[in-house]
Amino acid sequence: MRLFSSSAAARIAAAMLGLLTPALAADIVDQEQPIRTPTPIAIGGESDQKIAQTFTVGMTGPMSGIRLPVGCGSGELIVEIMRFNANGEPEPPALARVVIPAADLGGDPGIFRTIRFEPPLPVTEGDELAIVLTNPSGYCSILSGPPGDSYAGGSYLYDSRPSFPGWIGSKTRPLSPDSQGDIPFQTLIDDGMEDIAGRCVGNFAGGSVTLPISAYTPLCRCLSDASLNEFRCTLTHPDFFIVRRIPQPPFKPGVIVEEWAFTPLTRLEAPLLMSVEVGGKLQVHAFGKTSKPGTFETLRLKRSLKDPGLTRPGVVGFKYRMKGGKKPVELEFGFDPSFEPDGKQ
Repeated sequence: MRLFSSSAAARIAAAMLGLLTPALAADIVDQEQPIRTPTPIAIGGESDQKIAQTFTVGMTGPMSGIRLPVGCGSGELIVEIMRFNANGEPEPPALARVVIPAADLGGDPGIFRTIRFEPPLPVTEGDELAIVLTNPSGYCSILSGPPGDSYAGGSYLYDSRPSFPGWIGSKTRPLSPDSQGDIPFQTLIDDGMEDIAGRCVGNFAGGSVTLPISAYTPLCRCLSDASLNEFRCTLTHPDFFIVRRIPQPPFKPGVIVEEWAFTPLTRLEAPLLMSVEVGGKLQVHAFGKTSKPGTFETLRLKRSLKDPGLTRPGVVGFKYRMKGGKKPVELEFGFDPSFEPDGKQ
């Protein structure tokens, strides 16, 4: 699944040995499967499990890194980018490789962490590559994605003992129908533009404008159009997408109208519940009770602005029950200008 994208995206740079440090370059999310479940998948450990996720490059340029919800308890995480063979199996040699000590990652896999390639890996639209994760001397974990095919451009594979050596999930050894689906990930392409204090930047008729929304928000992409007096952010899911619109900055003190437009892409098993704070009070709105696939449902909120430069800080929460009675997926959509990359996302 790919988000609509035209802005600087989240990054925490990883040096050659994986030490996480700030980056100056601005990255655009190219390919991604952003949906996480609470269930971790082991990397390394007693089963010496290897994890792989294949993907199809959508943008030509320098691939500066990837983002993964990963944590480690011991050893070191080895992240490699490889091509894969006709059977869909990752095949050495590695095109890019980063080694990250467990202590530099921490043990919490619930945080999307950016792993940067030095030097960036040149890629071309249509390239078919694989992210390969190993830990030969310890234990790491990554949060799983939802069952099924949530990312059409690639597949999830694993190689684990005591199974016979080889990748399960390949064409010769396919996954069982109830197996875990694509893992959460994002691939980053450096657009050559400098990031401005970790904030999204929109290009409007009057020139570039620093937007009051954090570039670290993993599921939001800032969109701008020189012919429009607004900017938009989009949250996408295989079953729906929802767009937030507010007027083009800079804002004047007073009241602005924030509009949400919801579109189901399939028949929903349950409504999408959105919780949002307006005027100091929490409101809950259910999208998709009656709307049909391909139609728009809108919600308008009036917000008071005392600061002419910023929207009201806060996080909008979403809860959506997956098909088949699976546990609800809970997502957060951050709009706080002080939103940090190591915070809850």
